[in-house]
Amino acid sequence: MNEPSENTDLPGPPTGVGSGGMRWARLGSRLPLLVTALLLAWHSLGDLDIWLHWRVGGEILAGRFPQSNLFTFSAAGVPWFDHEWLFQVLIAGVGKLATALANAPTDPATLAAGWNTLRLALVLVLTTLLVRPTQSRSHLADAWTLPAQLLGLGLLWPRLTIRPELISYLMLVLTIPAIEKCMQAPPGRRPGWRSYLHPGHECGRVSWLALVWAQFHGFAVLVPLLVLLAGILFPLQAKLNRNRQPFDWRRWATTLAFCWLALGLTPAGWRGWVYPFTVIGQFTGHGADLRGTISELVPLARSPQSLFTTILLFKVAVLWGLGRILLAWPRPNILRSLVFFAAAWAAWFSARNLGFAAVAFMLLPGGDWGGPPQPIRRILHARAVSRTLTLLPLAAALGALLVWWPGIIHDDFYLREGVGRRFGGGLTPAVYPIDATAALAGQKPQRTFANLDAAAFVIARTANPLFIDGRTELFPAATWNTYNLIKQGGTGALAELDRQRVTAVCLAQGSGAADGLAGSLQNEQDWSLQAAGPGGMLWVKNSPPPSGDVLGRAVSSARESARSCARAARAADLFLAASRLAELAGLPAQSATILQEGLSRRPDHPGLLHNLGNREMAKGDFPAAARHFAAAVEVNPRQSGSMLNAGVCALNLGDAPGAVTWFRRAVALDPDDFQGWANLGVAQMQNGDRPSAIAALEKAVALRPQDPGLRNRLRQLRGR
Repeated sequence: MNEPSENTDLPGPPTGVGSGGMRWARLGSRLPLLVTALLLAWHSLGDLDIWLHWRVGGEILAGRFPQSNLFTFSAAGVPWFDHEWLFQVLIAGVGKLATALANAPTDPATLAAGWNTLRLALVLVLTTLLVRPTQSRSHLADAWTLPAQLLGLGLLWPRLTIRPELISYLMLVLTIPAIEKCMQAPPGRRPGWRSYLHPGHECGRVSWLALVWAQFHGFAVLVPLLVLLAGILFPLQAKLNRNRQPFDWRRWATTLAFCWLALGLTPAGWRGWVYPFTVIGQFTGHGADLRGTISELVPLARSPQSLFTTILLFKVAVLWGLGRILLAWPRPNILRSLVFFAAAWAAWFSARNLGFAAVAFMLLPGGDWGGPPQPIRRILHARAVSRTLTLLPLAAALGALLVWWPGIIHDDFYLREGVGRRFGGGLTPAVYPIDATAALAGQKPQRTFANLDAAAFVIARTANPLFIDGRTELFPAATWNTYNLIKQGGTGALAELDRQRVTAVCLAQGSGAADGLAGSLQNEQDWSLQAAGPGGMLWVKNSPPPSGDVLGRAVSSARESARSCARAARAADLFLAASRLAELAGLPAQSATILQEGLSRRPDHPGLLHNLGNREMAKGDFPAAARHFAAAVEVNPRQSGSMLNAGVCALNLGDAPGAVTWFRRAVALDPDDFQGWANLGVAQMQNGDRPSAIAALEKAVALRPQDPGLRNRLRQLRGR
């Protein structure tokens, strides 16, 4: 006997497969999805926040539950609602287990092994829940779920990191079906209030999910919001489904009340209700736009230098979801559809929400879909059409896997997507300032400035109070503006460090965001470089420098580590870090040699290609520089910096049309970069297109109104 159907699509043509065979066939078709998810989840640890969670989890396990800011001096004692406390306990517990099993101290590599294993386990559970076979009897509908779920994994992979959001994805997958069962429960004897506290009851399960979720992450506020939305949509859904079952408003209101109550049952008490709403606007900062500081907060389409294929898949997913709704008309699953499009809208405006959009997309096929109109269904289920439409998605999914799996294993996919994570365990190279924090831990505690990439790692390995610890909700806009001022370097940054009485600066160098400050400190006599490594550097004020050449030793050490690294992409990362250290040491020739050595290991590394292009351009070798920039863009089509520099090379080579093409591509990817618009104006003027040159310069001036040079150039063009 066939399983009960949740889909009213007509059954496909007979295949000779019985219910047991069909069940195993469906389960087998999900195995490639599980393998894909595990491959994507088996990557080196590069999460920046994990170390803060580990430190806080250790404090909680020691009986010191944090109620205020413990780690900074700029917001010392500010009340803090730890809405991720149970996740932090989990991280600390896994860290303790990993070090105990390895019989090793709490070094980063040992902790990374435990956390990487935890991430694999969580991703396996999440993917298993997401790709469960549907109950549809339609072979055609079931076949099309495979590429849809593969598409969902193509959106989810950037967020497969060991962060509290991973728990939230799991809870969302469990919560939406629970809410649907609660709202659709058949009428009968009204349950007593105790039933809403029982996890076995349809609505009690929703309350318990809200309670558990609230201990792991503040996004548990989604539960009462989803219940509220489901109650509003249920009458419309019932009408579309021609369901005469009356809606139990009392059941809905009681479930909503218990879910809201569950949010307050956390160590923070009543603040659990209001806290999520107080931080909704934190990422624009009311005067400090953090989207320029934290890359994951930028709109998805403007993700800096990254996620080329992922953005294309996101657009396909939106169209796919819209098509699924239209084909299911007149009985689509309204709740799941709205959740997906709301999550997609949120992801479009902040890349951090991409994981929720991916999960909501993968939940779409699991709803109580209606199916296309009868005439279309007859056409779709004609024998020849049905066979074609059944085999087509399976062939497409197989082709995608044959391309994707080798790309993941050999790091081609990650290089193209412009991310620092690499396949396999361990730590992501050149990310964490291990040498710098070891030196800092050996000194007496002192007020420290660390950029965001280094802050959590410094907290985990030292007792030093920081200027900013990375928790965006605890600092006012003025503090963030001061942070950005210091990070840029220059005399103003050094004066601000003195005003804040900072005596130690620890900088992670992987992103290059603090290069300005690193250069200023290196040229300042009051600050001495105490330690350096592939991941970062430490400067201390009014302290005698260590004996020997710190940067020279760091360059040699990073270079040797790169040469001994077995994986080519990771070796290339280390070579890039070594070249940056050599550049800071004032050794441009050695830096270029290191870049060439890195390209011999991985010729398609975009970072190496871009930096070598910069070296060639500085020497005036514009043909060679242009080739390196073009090669970087070929690997990662979102390398807007390489596009901009390629346009500069074209201008110097007298190729104005080519320069216009490069600059247009650059501003299309990064429309907020005034340099791109200014250079585009110059190129268009040389190309003889004065109106377009004026328009480009007007945009440059709008982005940089305080620049007198741009205003004068625009004035001259208008006056001609």
